[in-house]
Amino acid sequence: GLFPHQRQWWDLQTFIRLLVGGYGSGKSEVLCKWSIACALHNAPVWSAIVSPSFPQARRTIIPTIERLLDGKQSIRKDMSWRHNKSEHSFEISIECRPVATLLYLSGDNPDSLKGPNLGTAAVDEPFIQEQAVFDQMQARCRDPRARLLALGLAGTPEQLNWGYEIAEGELKGRYDVGYITAPTTANAVLPDEYAER
Repeated sequence: GLFPHQRQWWDLQTFIRLLVGGYGSGKSEVLCKWSIACALHNAPVWSAIVSPSFPQARRTIIPTIERLLDGKQSIRKDMSWRHNKSEHSFEISIECRPVATLLYLSGDNPDSLKGPNLGTAAVDEPFIQEQAVFDQMQARCRDPRARLLALGLAGTPEQLNWGYEIAEGELKGRYDVGYITAPTTANAVLPDEYAER
């Protein structure tokens, strides 16, 4: 399931979908769900998700994807998945479909993101990363075989940087961006005292 702000973000029809939310508002969760869905939808075209670093991916994105795939596998008996750690990827198989590949990448060296043709890409916590990460991932979403070409971004409003510029600032007209904002309290499963803290 999705909370209303997550559904609004998911349903955006723009090439770039941006979710700006408070701590704990469900940004990484919906980004991982969307990335898995896009990988399955576009298979065999690759999808990717970028964390600020591999250590951060090991603490956030990777366990979230594993949990979501385990949950999906519990209701889809024809589904299997494999985490290929050496290739930094998840391979997802569903009977009668091409194998879906979801890469997880690190944004700490934007030049290392060059290369793959993708259908979709997602960037977790983009505003603590260089704009070059955004530029590289936007350029990667180009595989002509993809049924969906899109870039998903989800993060906290760390500072008035390039994220503000593409959503509301001087670069707004240059990009096809839709965005949703959400407070921490939009995540209804968090205890009340979490938002108060």
